Amino acid sequence: ETEMTKPEKPPEYDYESFRGTAFLGNSRFISLKDYKLAPHVYPVVGLDVRTVFTKHVDDSDVVVIDELDGKSFDKVILMFGDNECGWPNRDYFIEKYSQVIDAVKAKQPDAKIYLHAIIPVSSDASAKNECDCNNATIRELNLRIKQLSEDSGVEYIDVPVCLLDGQGNLVDEAASDGVHLNKTYSYVWMSYLEEILF
Repeated sequence: ETEMTKPEKPPEYDYESFRGTAFLGNSRFISLKDYKLAPHVYPVVGLDVRTVFTKHVDDSDVVVIDELDGKSFDKVILMFGDNECGWPNRDYFIEKYSQVIDAVKAKQPDAKIYLHAIIPVSSDASAKNECDCNNATIRELNLRIKQLSEDSGVEYIDVPVCLLDGQGNLVDEAASDGVHLNKTYSYVWMSYLEEILF
């Protein structure tokens, strides 16, 4: 009967690759933690570039940014912007994000830092525009995040095309709520990251 057991992870995806990588950010990273796709994932629902200094992951009493203390990472991937879509002042968002980058550099001076683009939401979720989160705003913010990465001397991870439909929206089947990736698409995402990062 062991032959019938499906492997938990697709063979082309190797969890080991991410041993030295920390993921810090909002709830888009929660699937990586829930499905155990990487060992060092520090996501918080509603996290933004200010609250990364005050909030902590559910099962930890350490503030998110301080999860980087006392550990040694090769890579730190940051994911912010979803919860800042409704902020009226884009410059303030970028200013605060650059403070996050500075904090990461101070805590992990040898790590390569990546700013992950905000992944678009589904066309339905975009039309709902909850908290001003829609794909037009996401595209605008991603341009600013890309510029910030250049200005800060860190890397930018563009939107994974494998998650998008022909119109630049998140494919409908990737997320039941149009935002947070399900298990299948979380694997697709991680396989993409593995391909571009290693």
